Amino acid sequence: MASRAFPIVDLPSAGFFEIGQDENRHFVAAGVDRKHWSSAAPIRQVFRNAFQHAGLQYFNPHSFRKTLARFGQQLARTPEEVKAWSQNLGTSRS
Repeated sequence: MASRAFPIVDLPSAGFFEIGQDENRHFVAAGVDRKHWSSAAPIRQVFRNAFQHAGLQYFNPHSFRKTLARFGQQLARTPEEVKAWSQNLGTSRS
């Protein structure tokens, strides 16, 4: 059965995507625009809108990246795993 997305967050100012939920209440992308952003402002607006909609304190996108990096440092056991975390986070250091 194909999933149908139901919009839960209106992000018109970001102009990038719509977040929705399927019939099992799993988050899904309801639509993605392939245009490139010239700055980080749109993703910050996405975060602000989503946190406000959820009634939560705002955290910037980089704070999530830092959290993932720390998690990767704890989880990675081999040089190959460290390199994989580094590459997935888009860093040039391993």
